[in-house]
Amino acid sequence: MTDAQADRSPIVYIDMESFKGHSYPDVLVSVLLSTFNEFGKWIDGVAVEPGSKQSFWKKLIGSLPNRGPIKDGRLAGVKERLVKTVRELDALLHSPDESDRKESRTASKGKLTNTKGGGKVSVPNLELDFNESAERRYEQTGATEDTYKRK
Repeated sequence: MTDAQADRSPIVYIDMESFKGHSYPDVLVSVLLSTFNEFGKWIDGVAVEPGSKQSFWKKLIGSLPNRGPIKDGRLAGVKERLVKTVRELDALLHSPDESDRKESRTASKGKLTNTKGGGKVSVPNLELDFNESAERRYEQTGATEDTYKRK
C-alpha cells in the first residue's frame, strides 16, 4: 500500500514493454491512450468508492482509505473530457496515414521497321535497275505522377 492510494490519489501503471514495436508518433498516442484509460478506471473506482466497502479496500490497498470519496461533481466533467479525448486519440491512432510523396513512372515503347526492295528489268535497248529502302520508327512515351500525403 502507498500513501497515495490511501489518500485516493490517482496512480496509473503502464507496461511500456507492450509499446516496444510501435513507431513514432503511434507510440506516443498509444501511451496516452493507456494512461487515460487507466485514469478513467480510477475515476470510476477508487475516487468514488465509499470507505464502507471494506472488502474492496482490503483487496486493493490492504486497509481503509484515509480520505472520503470525491463527491463534489468535479469528476463528471473530468470523466466527460477524458472520454472525448480518448475517442479522439483512438481515431487518430487508427486513421490512415497520408504522406507527401511523389512517385514518377515513365514508360517508353517503340518499333523500328526496315523495308528494302529492288529489282532489275531488261528489255532490248533499255535496262532498268532499282533499289528502294525505307525505315520507319514508331516511339511512344508517357509519364505518370502520383502524390500521397502523410498527416
